[in-house]
Amino acid sequence: MECRICGEDGFEVMPVLQAHIDAEHTEKPDTEKQLNYLTCMNCGRKNYYCVDDPGTLDNVEHVEDDEYSLKITCKCGELIEGV
Repeated sequence: MECRICGEDGFEVMPVLQAHIDAEHTEKPDTEKQLNYLTCMNCGRKNYYCVDDPGTLDNVEHVEDDEYSLKITCKCGELIEGV
């Protein structure tokens, strides 16, 4: 398998590719708050958000009156929606 972000090839199983993406391409925010994440289906990055205050990170929007109240814009440009 090939990394969609950097093009590195040779990952034989998905867990190894995901470990590469987590180590090389995912930034975990520095915060004392409890974090969760949604994984981008386009590039595989984990996109973190604060559980108690989702709108505190720049790439996260919290919309109260929407089917998907959490909207995260991944670094690859993909919009990720979650509840």
